[in-house]
Amino acid sequence: MKSKVKKPAGIFRRSILLKYLTVSLSIILVCMIAMGIAMLFFVANYWEEEKKANLVENAEQVVDMIYKVARFDHKNRQILVQEEDYFKITISTIAKSTDATILIADNKGNILYSSETNSSESVVKAIPSYILSDTALDVYFDSKTLGGYYDTTHYTAGVPIRTKDTKAEIVAYCYVSTKSSFVSGLVMAT
Repeated sequence: MKSKVKKPAGIFRRSILLKYLTVSLSIILVCMIAMGIAMLFFVANYWEEEKKANLVENAEQVVDMIYKVARFDHKNRQILVQEEDYFKITISTIAKSTDATILIADNKGNILYSSETNSSESVVKAIPSYILSDTALDVYFDSKTLGGYYDTTHYTAGVPIRTKDTKAEIVAYCYVSTKSSFVSGLVMAT
């Protein structure tokens, strides 16, 4: 006859305790990873919304300044800046203080003014018509390359510049852009 060897009670309890501890720690680890990923997306979304609000506000401030220093050619539907040096210095100062690029495009998308000192970063010299159409609706915001204007992703907000008469025709567009490196770096880290 075979004799049954009993395991000591302490070994059995340690085995259950070890399994319980392993399962509990695994559940806690999975929950912490899930919460970390959720937090990353919430932070990225919050950052993008903040960028959007700031860029739109900056674009609207530039448009307000344009209304003070420009006049509108209604016949040709274009903007004419009276004090061009003051205008360029002001746009450059706003761009530097907000760490952004400011572009003023005519109603065909051609860049009239740019706060960039060198245009080596830009790939094309005009804003595509589909972006102009989106901007004409009210406010444009995207985190891409502005239709190929930039070779890297940028947060860009755009607002139309309208005449101040009853027709309120669009004569130009103002775009304010900044690199989207913070959130891109966070997303790439995961």
